[in-house]
Order: sequence, then C-alpha cells, then structure tokens
Amino acid sequence: MLIAPISWINYEQSDQWLNLWIQAAFNLGMAVFFLMVVYGLREINAKAPDTKAIQSVAILMLTSFGVFLPIFYTSVFLAFESGMLTHHQIVQIPDKAALLFAGGAGAVATFLSQLEKIRGRPRAGEKVKSSAKKHRKVL
Repeated sequence: MLIAPISWINYEQSDQWLNLWIQAAFNLGMAVFFLMVVYGLREINAKAPDTKAIQSVAILMLTSFGVFLPIFYTSVFLAFESGMLTHHQIVQIPDKAALLFAGGAGAVATFLSQLEKIRGRPRAGEKVKSSAKKHRKVL
C-alpha cells in the first residue's frame, strides 16, 4: 500500500516522474497483484463475526485502493494517450471522482463477495452440499 500513492503523485505532476506507459504498466501490475491478494482473502473461511467484519473491511480497502484506483488512473492515462481526453480536461477531473469510483466499485465487490458467502455457494475445492435430504424430511 505504500507504493500506491506513486500513481496519484505522478498523475498530479502530469506524468513528469514516470513515463505514461511505464506508469500504466505499473498500475495494471499493481491491480493484478492486489486482486490476487483479495482472492486469497476470500478463500479464508471466517466464522466469528468480528473476523468476518475485518475480512470485509480488508477486501473493501484492497479492492478500492489496490485494484480500482490504479485502474481509474490507467484509464485516464490511456484516454489521454489515445486522444480521447485533453490535458485541460484531465486537470478538471476532481480527486473526489477517482475516490468515488474506487470506493463505489470496492463496496460493490465487497458486497458481492459477502453475498456469495450468504447464499452458500461452494468455493473452489469444496463439495456441493446436497439439500435433497433436507427436503425429504420436511415433506
């Protein structure tokens, strides 16, 4: 998480620290790395409510600031390089827009992760629990 501000600093300095393509590759690599960390966190089977809360907050923070924020800045970089945005238009994008995008996308990812657990869908390597026996007893 200490290297994540490099993207923001380079963005604020109009790509004077790092070349645009190096920054975009760095951002995408960082997003993939943090996405793998999030998938690892999702595989932890937390049973206690406080552990589930910590897990959810960790997933929210990592997806927001480790995955979606670098993707936002990379999309702005690539839109500028392709000519879709001008430097003047990029300067007018407030920092709140990047945080709103990253936070909102991270919140949706965290919600969907927890919804999958609530629904009881099996994860990779887990056996599907048969509910046929439960239905026979009820009938």
